[in-house]
Amino acid sequence: LLLGLWRDETNDKHVRAQAFSFWAATQNADDREVLRAANPSDELTDDILRERLIRGDQQAIPAMLEKLATDRYGYWWQYGRHLWSPELTKALDEFLVKRGAQAKKTWGESFASDWIIPEIIMRLPTSEAERILLKHWAHLRFALFFVPSALYVATPHLLAAVQATMNECPEPAQLLQYLCNCFGIRMRGRPGLTREAQVR
Repeated sequence: LLLGLWRDETNDKHVRAQAFSFWAATQNADDREVLRAANPSDELTDDILRERLIRGDQQAIPAMLEKLATDRYGYWWQYGRHLWSPELTKALDEFLVKRGAQAKKTWGESFASDWIIPEIIMRLPTSEAERILLKHWAHLRFALFFVPSALYVATPHLLAAVQATMNECPEPAQLLQYLCNCFGIRMRGRPGLTREAQVR
């Protein structure tokens, strides 16, 4: 019934939106095929894309990349929690290049997208997370959420970079004030600490 309500484009848009929300609350094996078959110009296009990404539909990544190209606040990056690809790594690298060009490099500086980008980096394989953080460390080191993310990745090179940053910062404690949140301690949907090096 819900599927029929949201698929019928002659229905009131609010009815369709609510029906889709209820329908999407559970997941079934054939959801990806149902969502892929939706009209691409449908009023529910963004909702449909979100649910495809949540369900790990790799075929939805090109559409996600299109959204990321104009996403200043990092909204669409959060769906990287559910799937990833080399193309998204490249897009993340480019996103951080743009961030670096805008950064004033003042202690405690933050951007609207900083609520999600550190988490996405921490979900990458350790070597890839290290590469991304070190490449952009010249501007990320000033932000409140990236120092904890470097500590989370906990490689020797990143620990050295954090130590140098803490030595230089006039108020180093401020860079650690969100440490537990960044590490995902007791937070649903986050891996938390998974390696002894992170604790040390």
